Amino acid sequence: MNIRRFKTSRIILFCGGFGLGLLLFISAKLDLKSVIITLIKDQPTEWNKKIIEVEILSSIDGEIQKAKAFHAREVNRPLIISLHTWSSNYNKYDPISEFALNNDYNYIHPDFRGANNKGESCCSDKVISDIDDAIRYMLKRGSSREQTYMIGLSGGAYTLFCSYLRSDYTISSYYAWNGISDLRSWAAQSKIKYRNYYDDIVSCTSNDGYLKRSPLYMEFKDVSNERGKLHIFAGISDGKTGSVPYTHSIDFYNKIVRSNSSYNPEHAVSEVEIQRLHNFKSGEKKYRNIGKRAIVLEKKSPLVELIIFEGGHEMLTDFTVKTILKDNND
Repeated sequence: MNIRRFKTSRIILFCGGFGLGLLLFISAKLDLKSVIITLIKDQPTEWNKKIIEVEILSSIDGEIQKAKAFHAREVNRPLIISLHTWSSNYNKYDPISEFALNNDYNYIHPDFRGANNKGESCCSDKVISDIDDAIRYMLKRGSSREQTYMIGLSGGAYTLFCSYLRSDYTISSYYAWNGISDLRSWAAQSKIKYRNYYDDIVSCTSNDGYLKRSPLYMEFKDVSNERGKLHIFAGISDGKTGSVPYTHSIDFYNKIVRSNSSYNPEHAVSEVEIQRLHNFKSGEKKYRNIGKRAIVLEKKSPLVELIIFEGGHEMLTDFTVKTILKDNND
């Protein structure tokens, strides 16, 4: 019996060691060390008990909006507004919450009418109002008005774009990753490969059309002194391996650049640059890095900056939170 157990243990150890060795070998060949670390490291998948559920009365229709929140121990600490993704809601675990806890930042993860699959979602008036209500709720409870940060990925970045254009509040910095800016084009792009998103878009826009719910077509006045810096990021492979083509980010960036009264054509992404991105192949000339990812296009203007990086439909979370920390330490 002991001999059998010994043999079984050796087999398990061999298999486990072989599997880990194979992963490390792939990592060395393909520079995927960060993926290996993510697989090995014990990552939280559920909300920390210090993150509480709160209820906020909607100022637009009196409905109760639920949210996940954390109130910093000290008064006047920074505030993070983290927006859920397209098909998600406030209750879906958000890793940004761990950063807020570890750094004693105020944090709010609002619901704003849940998943984007109905008329009252998809950047409706109710959505914009709900996000403003969530910000107001946190400011009344001691969050800093001068250090506010909004973060969104994919559908969260879509809502971030809308809030940037329409919110009553001044946010210090916005971080939008692989956002959607044009529901009309995204519906066409999703109709075959991502039918669930296509159906959602149709449900959202059946009453008032694509354009009213698309940040690309929303009115934007020159508010250079009323909005914080907008940081837009997109992976060059998104749209091929992911659901949102990086051109959505470029189009919204150009919209903001061209809306500025001091518009400089050199700040916009040109057709030549867009064509180069379409033909981009890994290994071509790059700019600096963000995190461990190479930048393939970087553009800046007084209001907004754009980074297209080697990657897909993702947020570089470590880079985002480190940037926020650096901003508060400068």
